[in-house]
Amino acid sequence: MTRHPRTDLERPTSGALASESDTPSRALSAGSHREARTDGGAASTVRVGTYNVRYAGIDEGQFAWEQRRDAVVTAIRRADADVMALQEVWLEQLPNLRDRLNYEWIAHPDASGPHTPLAYKPTRFTVADEGTFGLAPGGERGVIAWDAHFQRLVTHATLRDRQTDRTFTVFSVHFDHEGTTARRESARLLTDRLPDGPCVVAGDYNCESGSERIADSPNP
Repeated sequence: MTRHPRTDLERPTSGALASESDTPSRALSAGSHREARTDGGAASTVRVGTYNVRYAGIDEGQFAWEQRRDAVVTAIRRADADVMALQEVWLEQLPNLRDRLNYEWIAHPDASGPHTPLAYKPTRFTVADEGTFGLAPGGERGVIAWDAHFQRLVTHATLRDRQTDRTFTVFSVHFDHEGTTARRESARLLTDRLPDGPCVVAGDYNCESGSERIADSPNP
């Protein structure tokens, strides 16, 4: 997990699972945003962001959720992403964000919250498909796999662009912060599930750009 709450969307600090080639597949790391195209034309540019907001209930004082949620909302508004992938969203945090941001949300909560929800602008997109799977063998949910410290959940959605009628898929991911094997196997599992068409993998990989865990992942 990210140990210090961010109040702005920063440049990427961890690696990517997809190459930034001419193929419209992209990857973003926590606290970043970037533009991608769904068909190669300027009219279809889509702004995708990702942000690890840090769980509520972990910190006290100035870092408590109640003290920083206004800054989190401000940062997300400033990014003005068409699609936003969030991580570490827990319990009351999603209702807080939903009430204050003009997005529709895709979330699959487990017992403790919707950890990796996706937000999208309904004026721009419709949902063609969506779902979730665990970062565990077979994509099983609710399992602490390999050497991970926590169970990990991926949320994904295939969105149809109202402007172009084309679709692309977005994944919100959060790799384990302790398990090196878990990060490597999660990268392989996720790569195996990437679609043939345009996609964006956005999230917190808990490792640096160019690390072995990212290098293990073949480019789409």
